[in-house]
Amino acid sequence: MLLLANVLVAIVAALHIYFPALEMFLWTRPLGLESFRNTIE
Repeated sequence: MLLLANVLVAIVAALHIYFPALEMFLWTRPLGLESFRNTIE
């Protein structure tokens, strides 16, 4: 049970790092544009 809790905490921590990075740094890259359904224009 402790292993499952640690894995879930690690997943949540990774998401808390990924989403701000996506919104701050990757929003002009293809991954960010596709995620937010935007175009370069």
